[in-house]
Amino acid sequence: RNIKNPISAARLVMEESRHVLMVGPEADAFISGVGGASVGQNYFLKSGDNFSDVPLPADLQIEPPDDRSPPELAAFSGVWKGQWNGVLNQVLAVERITPAGAEVVDGLGTHPEWGFVFGTWTRLPARFEDGTLSYRFLNGEEQIFSYTHKGEGTIEAFYENRTTGYSTKTMLKRVPEKKASGDHGTVGAVALDRCGDLAAGTSTGGYGSKTPGRVGDSPIIGAGTYADNGTAAVSATGHGEYFIRFAVAHEVTAMMRYKGVSVEEAATRLIKYELPKTGLSGGIIALDRDGNLSMPFNTVGMVRGGIGDDLPLFVEVY
Repeated sequence: RNIKNPISAARLVMEESRHVLMVGPEADAFISGVGGASVGQNYFLKSGDNFSDVPLPADLQIEPPDDRSPPELAAFSGVWKGQWNGVLNQVLAVERITPAGAEVVDGLGTHPEWGFVFGTWTRLPARFEDGTLSYRFLNGEEQIFSYTHKGEGTIEAFYENRTTGYSTKTMLKRVPEKKASGDHGTVGAVALDRCGDLAAGTSTGGYGSKTPGRVGDSPIIGAGTYADNGTAAVSATGHGEYFIRFAVAHEVTAMMRYKGVSVEEAATRLIKYELPKTGLSGGIIALDRDGNLSMPFNTVGMVRGGIGDDLPLFVEVY
């Protein structure tokens, strides 16, 4: 629940433990203990609904925090909303976090009960000091906004007008991310290095409305991820339960090893012809020991790409 980079964490399990698969709180503790990056649950939430009377910029885009940002600072990323003194709505959008500070959008709007509504937003730089995010306005008066974490999904907002001496505070809640249509979002990679070693990695948030405790195919060696220097490296995306039952990633390499077919034939036969018979939809990327690449899928589209010493960069969808 608190691992920032699952593929890096999987490598730590592979290299720093005697095990192949670890899950639950103990896995979180192990990864943290061997130097893996951990973050709070807030890190995995992004932007969502805003107050209707605070029109934020159309180009608002929340970028993932810089990998060098400490977890306690990275957790500010996203969109937050609250209300000052019961009359003034605020939306704070932390668009980008870097080691030097952050870029934020501050949106304010009046409460509809006032009889009129206005909305305004300002994009400006912010800084971190002792774990607190702050920025200032200089509109004839020096006004400071600062934000401090108070727990999962909550930050305390403090306003100070240093010209008049007025100050007040309120609480802002993180706006949950809107789920995109569909349940897809797997990212996979396969690679062949100069020493001839093959590697595969798969990262996913899984599909929506999962039963608590469900484990998908991505972390299962041989199902969603597999690499064998003698044949190929494979990463898969699709309905994980079926990829587990059919050991899809391993099946590609088994066909290559025992039937002597190419990675293209093995991958295509499995994804385009064999698995659709069972109702399975999805796709794989596979790279053999000679650098041959295959990316078959039986869905409407699959975003994919590749690059190599003898392979110019390419990106395809359909």
